Parts: sequence; C-alpha cells; structure tokens
Amino acid sequence: MTNSGKRMISAVAATAICLAALFGTVGSAQADNGRIDDGIDSQQVIAEDASPPILKSTVPQADDALRNDGSRNDASHNDGKSSPPTTDQQQSDSAATAQQPSAVDQPDGTQTSAPDTSQTESGNGMDTGSETGNDAQQGQPASDGAKTLNSKEPLAEKTQSIPQCAAGYIYGIRSEIGQIIQVAPNGGVTLLGSPVGGFGSKNFNGLGIGTGGSPVYAFNRSGDGSDDRPMIYRFDTATGTWGSTGTRIPAANSNGVTFIAGAVDLDNGHYFLGGYASSDSSRVFRLWEYAPGNPGSIVYKGSVATPGSGNANGDIAFDTNGNLFIVRGSGNTTTVYSVTAANLAAANGGTIAASPSNSVSNTTDDVNGIAFDSTGKGYLAGHDTLQSYDMPGWTGRKTVTSSLGHSTDLASCGSPPTIAIEKVVQGGRAQQGDQFKLTLNQGGTQIANATTTGNAAGVQPDRIGPLPTVRGVPLTFAESAAGTTNMSYYASSYRCLVDGVQTTQGNGISGSITIPARGQAVECQFYNAPLTANVAIHKDVKDGTGATAPRQGWSVGAQTQATAGTATVNPTATTQTTNANGDAAWKLRFGTVNDRATVSVSETQQTGYQFDSGSCVVTHLDGTTSTTALTGTDAKALGGVKPGDNVQCTYVNKTITTLTVIKKVANKYAEPAKPDDFKLTATQQGGSAKPFASGVSQNVQPGSYEIGETLLPGYQQDGIACKSGSNPVDVVVTDGKGKVTVPDAQNIVCTVTNSGKPGSVTWEKTDDGDSGTHLSGSQWTLTGPGVPAGTVINDCVTTGNCGSGAYDDQDPRPGYFQLKNQNWANGYVLKESKAPAGYERSDDEHQYSISASKLDYAFAAAFVNKQRTPPTLPLTGGMSTDAFIAIGGVLVASAIGAGFVFRRRLLPNSFNPPNGRSSR
Repeated sequence: MTNSGKRMISAVAATAICLAALFGTVGSAQADNGRIDDGIDSQQVIAEDASPPILKSTVPQADDALRNDGSRNDASHNDGKSSPPTTDQQQSDSAATAQQPSAVDQPDGTQTSAPDTSQTESGNGMDTGSETGNDAQQGQPASDGAKTLNSKEPLAEKTQSIPQCAAGYIYGIRSEIGQIIQVAPNGGVTLLGSPVGGFGSKNFNGLGIGTGGSPVYAFNRSGDGSDDRPMIYRFDTATGTWGSTGTRIPAANSNGVTFIAGAVDLDNGHYFLGGYASSDSSRVFRLWEYAPGNPGSIVYKGSVATPGSGNANGDIAFDTNGNLFIVRGSGNTTTVYSVTAANLAAANGGTIAASPSNSVSNTTDDVNGIAFDSTGKGYLAGHDTLQSYDMPGWTGRKTVTSSLGHSTDLASCGSPPTIAIEKVVQGGRAQQGDQFKLTLNQGGTQIANATTTGNAAGVQPDRIGPLPTVRGVPLTFAESAAGTTNMSYYASSYRCLVDGVQTTQGNGISGSITIPARGQAVECQFYNAPLTANVAIHKDVKDGTGATAPRQGWSVGAQTQATAGTATVNPTATTQTTNANGDAAWKLRFGTVNDRATVSVSETQQTGYQFDSGSCVVTHLDGTTSTTALTGTDAKALGGVKPGDNVQCTYVNKTITTLTVIKKVANKYAEPAKPDDFKLTATQQGGSAKPFASGVSQNVQPGSYEIGETLLPGYQQDGIACKSGSNPVDVVVTDGKGKVTVPDAQNIVCTVTNSGKPGSVTWEKTDDGDSGTHLSGSQWTLTGPGVPAGTVINDCVTTGNCGSGAYDDQDPRPGYFQLKNQNWANGYVLKESKAPAGYERSDDEHQYSISASKLDYAFAAAFVNKQRTPPTLPLTGGMSTDAFIAIGGVLVASAIGAGFVFRRRLLPNSFNPPNGRSSR
C-alpha cells in the first residue's frame, strides 16, 4: 500500500473514531432519557471554533448561549470581542444539523428521539397579512445559537420543576425545544425542568400555569402558519418533563387561525388557547377551552372582536376570578380586551362580549407574550426582551432581562388586582334613548371608556374592565350624558366594592379610589335613577313554629309629605290592601334632585293577631342604608326620603297566643253540676295561678303552664287533654295537675273532665234473738227517685252468682246486702217483702239518702226477724193430750209384736223337716 493510501486510511479511521465518539455519546444520552449519573441533563455541545468535538454535561438550554447571569455567550452578545463564525464553523454546524433526525408525534401523543436543537427559531407566529410568524422574520444566524465548547462560564442553572407564584416570577417557553424559562424578580434567568424530547419539528407556544404552579400546559404547532392544528402538552411538575395529552384542536373553526396564545384559568384550572383570524375584514381572536376529564374535553368557546390594522400578536392571561385578558400587540401599541368570567362561562361558539382598554403606544415592540403578577405589574415580551409595567396605564417601563432566548410566550401563576367600572340604571330611563358614557383615568391619561346601549334597566352590559392594576395607584372614574340623556333628570351616585364589600360611596357623576393593599377585585358602579323614590310595604304573618308567610288582604298605609320642593305620589290613596305576595307599593316623583319628603307608614291590625316585629330599610342610590325599627301598628315617620331611595318596610304579625281551659262534667250518678261550679286555674312556670272560666280564652305569654282545678266533693278527675287546633298536645298529669307548653302564636285548648262518684248502700238481716245469726232468703222492695217500679232485691248467698245490676245484691254472704252504683238522691225506702223461712216478715220501712257528702250509706243496725210461733190446741171441747199419747203407745206396742211374729215365720227351723214335713 502506498503512503498516500495509508494516509487516507488513517484519515478515515480518525474520522470514524470522532464520529463514533460523537454519536455514541448522543445515543447513550438519548437512551438514558437525557440523564447522567449526576442528575444533570446531558446533550452534545459543539464548539464555535474548529476544534474536535468535546462531550460536556450541561442542562438543557432555553437559549443555546444562556449563562447563569442571563447574558448571552455568543458572538452577537459578547461586547463585540468575538469574531463572526468562519465558513468552516458554519459548515461544521451544518453538518451536525444534517445528522439530526426529526421527531414525529406518535399515535399515543408522545414524542421520541432527542430534541432538535438545530432548527431555526420560528418565534411566536405573529399574524401578519400573510399569516406568517413574527419571529420567522427575525431569525438569527446559525452560529448565534451555538454553545461554547470550552467555556469556563456555567450555563443557565436548572431550577426546581414547580413554577413559583410569588410576585415577579415570570415564565417563558422556547419554541423549538419546549424548554420552560424562569425569570426571577431580579432578572436572573434559569431553566425549569427538561425540554421536550424526540425528533421532528417543534414549534411550542401558549404556555399556561395554574394556581399554585400547576397544571402547566403548552401547545406544539407543526409550523407557524395558519393551517396548523396544535397538539396540547402537559408539563409534569413532579418529574420536570413534558408529555403530550394526545389532544389536538379540532379542524372546525380553526382554519385560518394563527395560534399564538395560551393560559390556565386561575379559577378552575382549565386550559384556554387560541389565536387571531380575519373575519369579514375585521380581526378576531378565536378561543378554545381544554378541560381534561370532561366529555368533549376541548370546546370551541367563540371569538372576540379585536379590531385594528397592522400585524397582530399577543397573548392571554387570567385572574383568580376567572376573568380573561386578551392582549393584542401591534408594533409598539398594546390593547387589552377584558372578558368577564360570566361572559366566558356563557360563551357557546358565538361572539364573546369583551371590554377593550384604550390602546397604549410606546410599549414593547412586537409583543408575543403577556403576564401579570400578584402586585398588578404587567409583563410584555418581544423575542429576547422582557419588560415590566405598572398597570393599568402601562407606565413605569423597566427592562427585566434581554436574555429570554427567543421565548415565544409568557405566563405566571400570580393573579393581579383588577379595576372595573359598571353602570346600573335603577327604575328605568327617563327617556328611551338615554345612554351614559363611562371613563377611567390614571392622572390625566384615559385608560378606558365605554358607552351603554339599549334601554334595559339594571346592570348594563357595557362596562370598563376588569383591568389589571397595581396596588396603591389612585384612579378616577366618571360618567357623562350620551344619546338623549339629560343628567338633571337623574339622581346620580357611585359606590365601590372590594371583593364584594362596599368601601367607598358618594353622590354625583365622578369619584376616585386608590387600589387597596388587600383585596383582588375592585368594582365601582355608577347608579342612576329618574327623580323618583319607591316605597313598598310587605306583610308577613308568623305561625306557631316561627315561620313567616306573606299574607294577603291586610290594610297598610304610606302617607307622603314633601319637606323640600315637591313630591307627588302614585297611587294617590294613602292606604292599600296587600296583594297575594303580601305587598303594597307607591312611587314618589320629585321635582328636582334636591327635593325631599317624609313618608309615614302604618298598618291596620286584624282580630286575633298581634304585632310581632317590623322595620323599614331605606337603601340610598349610593348603596348606603338606614334602618328604622317599627314598634307597633301606629304610623311611623321616615324623614329625608330623596330621589333614588328605595324604602322597604316589613310588618310581621302573629296569631295572639291564647290558652283556653274547658270543664266537662259527667253527671251519671251525681246531682247535676255545672262547669262553672268548678274553680279552674292555669299557672305559668314561676308565676302565680291565674283563674280561668270554662271555655273562655285568655291571652298569655308563651311558656310552660300547669292546669289545675279545685275538685267538688263527690267528684273525681277523669283526665286532662290539650290541643292546638286539631292536633293533640302533650300533657303530663301529676296529682290532678296537667303540665303543658303553650308555644308562641298558638291557641292551646285544654279540657278537664270530671264525673260524680257512684253511691252505695249496705244492710244486714239477723235473728232477733241472736244478733250473730244472719238470716238468708229475705227479699226487699226499693222505692225512691229514679228507681224503677217493682224493683225487688234478693239476697245473694253464693259467690259468683250475684247479679251486676244497680239493684242486685253484690254481697254473697247470707243475710248481708250491698247495692252499688247508686245515684245521688234523697228518700230511698227499703221494705222487706219476704222474710227468711221460719221467720216473721217485718213491715218496717227503712229510709236512706246518697249525697256528695255521704256516698256510701250503711245502716247502723241490722234488720231483725222473729221466729214464727207454732199453733196452740184449745183445752176444752175435745180429747186431752194424755189420751192421744196413750193411744199412740198402744199402737206402737201392737206394731212391734206383730213384727216379731212375722219374722219367726220367715226364718227356717232346723228341727222342722223341709216342706213342712215332720222329722220323724
């Protein structure tokens, strides 16, 4: 082999070794996902000179020549000391570029392969007349992005993966690699996480960061034209890496749109993205919402009119209340279009209402990014430069850094304070064509203006803002006549609310406010009303549970007396009857804004009700209120009523709280007693007994009561029961007293039931000669009041066989009598109708009475009977007793002898042969 051949082989071998070292390291880094043992991302760094390639571990760069101090480390940013790249260097760069494969989006939405760091930076995609990107016109030479091989200065440091939301922290994104750039309040530039991996064309934009630093989104365009449909990416703050969501913008409504903006709604975490398009010779901003996890996760919201000539670029941002700010940049002129959270939520694909600010000149050139921080500062980015401003007037411009490294977008997770001016027409317009112009000024500079349209009352849709603002800045606002308006026909006032709480108010057509150190949303409202005041009376009635309900048919009154100028009333009647809603209303019309009146309100009480409470609240046009308590139904004067006032009075009545005690008497046995014969009482807990007449209601205070009575002799209490209407009420009865609760506005009726006790009578029947011998078998008749004729009482002598009637003996012992369930009466008479056997009947009458004082009557002594005497034979005119005795004795002896003879004949004789034959 010749020497030249050997030299050729050596050269080829040397080249192969270099290429193997170069691409072997790149492949190793890619296989290791760009990580090396020390945890720092590793990528190939190519020197600007012709030295052999050297491998150096670095972090992924937001700009290929960013340093820790934010300055650039290339020929164009080195104080002119470095010479331009040589032709050999450019060829070396071109060769390296030619060997870089391109990344492609995979079907699952992910990307693979190493980042394409050699691609020409394309910028934000400014919408020019030809729909081409802005930064494409400002591309730098290839050597501008080359990293210094042997530089001893460290490159931009890698930060934590979670964005910081403190004031002054702003974030950008490098289009060609998706690297997030963090700018600190002092202007220091560092990197956040890793760039997007994989080969292929990348054109990242639309960086958005949510509250607290998460979620983080951006989109990737395959190019910077108007026909690109971006793929949405999400940044994992835990790992510091990007991943595709697999979601692209739908084709519908996206044709002709140059996508240049994205932001996360700080209220709900949804990602919004969009861009400019031409529509009927007018430029609009079209907007999409991405809400992962929701059906149809990406939705076209609609378009916002952003008229203006020239190129259009910009960005979008949100505050914590969900208000959207669309910033349009054209040259060095900036305009903010504000979309309220309510209008954004209601958007469904049509035109979205927005409030533009005045355009401000001499701001950052060719704006491609906008962000706000929590102090209200605004940040504009154009290519490499980030500048801050004091809002809302874009004043106090300061350059934060010039080392953004061709960032195509801005974002932050801080929410600015905002200022909004609204118009409220109260009570309608004096004339149909009346309109009002609103203005907001910072010093002598007008920030924004808006003019109302239409003729509806209430809050007008035309408004100023909300616009971001720094704290501590004094702002003035005013209104003026527009259309057919004559301001002298209106009462005018304003009020300012901070986060919904009114803090400032005044009368007139202008006011001022200094944005407070605390609070997010400042809203100032102009209220206008024709020279009228409204007076309304509402009637409520409270039930026993304490609930109130409107009541129809009550008579209420409002009498008006002008105290300054004139005041006429419609209707002219001073009293009205409340309608089904419990309302009655009057309208006062004044002659001038300075006229005043006194209104006296009243009501007419209805039977069965009592006044409970009431008040009148006067709401003035400036939002302040005054309250007057009503203490009864009599007229109450309300002075100083003026144009724009709303007088709202409420009367609350309730059913009178009453207690009724009813006496019910059962007189089955007793003498007829009347309810009034009983003394009834009700004693409130802690009070004294209050007498009650049966059936008569009394007004009482709500509380616990003890129902009692004084029993009449001979009567018993059968029970105490209470009701509220038809509903039973709990009663606890102890020792004849019932404890019941009387609620407010209820009528409790308690019934005490009594009955007379039945009477009884007892007596005994004995032998007159022996009081210990009770005689059974006697019968008795009973007569007296209420006793049926022919009533007979028989002596019951067997247990279990006694009858159960009022005239049946209930004592089973012979000679003992007891009658139960006897009515109270005088003049009962007992008389024996049949004497015991062998005894003579007594003809005595025994009287008794049963009364309340003696319910159980017992005869003190037993009723006696004499034995019946046998008949005595006469001594003359007949045989004597002795003769009868003698004859009887003879007869007895004869009978005995005859019986003896007869017995012997019947008995057998052993000495006599049978059949009467002799034994011989």
